Amino acid sequence: MAEQNEAMVAAGLATTRLVPFLSTYAVFATMRACEQVRTFICYPNLNVKIAVSHGGITPCTDGVTHQATENIAIMRVMPNMTVIVPTDYNMTKAAVRAAASNYGPTYIRLTRDALPVIYPEGIDFKMNPNLENHKKYEKSSNIFDNLYKTLKPEFKEINAIKLDN
Repeated sequence: MAEQNEAMVAAGLATTRLVPFLSTYAVFATMRACEQVRTFICYPNLNVKIAVSHGGITPCTDGVTHQATENIAIMRVMPNMTVIVPTDYNMTKAAVRAAASNYGPTYIRLTRDALPVIYPEGIDFKMNPNLENHKKYEKSSNIFDNLYKTLKPEFKEINAIKLDN
């Protein structure tokens, strides 16, 4: 895939009031198309949604070239960019709907592997910086929690870690 071109096409579509969703691996959206996302989507504050898979170390069998460990850091410093890291299927559905109805560039980081269901069907996902989603539900949806839940069972020593809130 030509991620730079994908970002440019999405930017062009957004100027016609469409809401394009582009999708690729996290490492390619954030590193290969970094300049295009910054300059042609974020600076003009275009309504483009970037939904990526293979975030973090979950694609361990694909090798380091497909592991995006710096993607959140890259996207969170982009001007006007909103970054969402859903924890499970139900939160992902709600986050995509929220992103589609919220104006502005949005980065939705997904994993490669299936995740356990944590949140109830119909979760009320709000896009705001005051952590309202964290307060409403007992289980956290922070980045480390998401990473912890997506690690493979073969990482036994990591799976033994207890997360404290």
